Amino acid sequence: MKSKEHLTSNFQLDEFDNNFKIGNDPSLRLMKTDYLSPVDHYDQNKLIRVISNAVKIDGENDIIKMLHAFDKNIIGLELLGEGKKMIPYFQHNKLGLIPLSVFGDGIKKGMLIACSILSLREGVLLIDDIESEIHTSALKDFFQWVVNDCKKYNTQMFITTHSVEAIDAILAASKNNLNDIACYRLEDDNDGIYINRTSGEKLYNIRYSIGLDVR
Repeated sequence: MKSKEHLTSNFQLDEFDNNFKIGNDPSLRLMKTDYLSPVDHYDQNKLIRVISNAVKIDGENDIIKMLHAFDKNIIGLELLGEGKKMIPYFQHNKLGLIPLSVFGDGIKKGMLIACSILSLREGVLLIDDIESEIHTSALKDFFQWVVNDCKKYNTQMFITTHSVEAIDAILAASKNNLNDIACYRLEDDNDGIYINRTSGEKLYNIRYSIGLDVR
């Protein structure tokens, strides 16, 4: 009897074309992916790139809905400029046409996340400290948008957070689809670090029935 053949492959993330792939063969790209650090919203080039990608797939209406978590007077989005130098502007009910640069870091972070979700249709988005720069008053509406549009664009997100307010906002937005989320917490039992997985339903009960801090 012939022995079974075993194929082992090393997967790698290409930081230049945002794809998981096997080796260097471009035909073996597995999925689109991107990583957002806690400071990437300061990177003007990256911000312009993801906004442009989202606009190209007609995502303006979805982006405007997300922006209402921060400012309900924003009614439009435009990219203006010459050549390769483009600047994002908002159409504002009270202020008129105004550049994104005059707004706070919370809106810039929200724009970066929102446009990345749209751009990574059928892909994976990795976000470190998702709640940083976003005011707690905007978290509920923002995460409701995130959950809805991750489903709409079939974008899977892996996030880290130190904020119990962010966890509560995610749970509230996912309460009708708790099987779609899971929490992974790093634990230390003196023998080393291990990962404790908690299902969405169990996490919801821990927070809302028992009131424990799960950070």
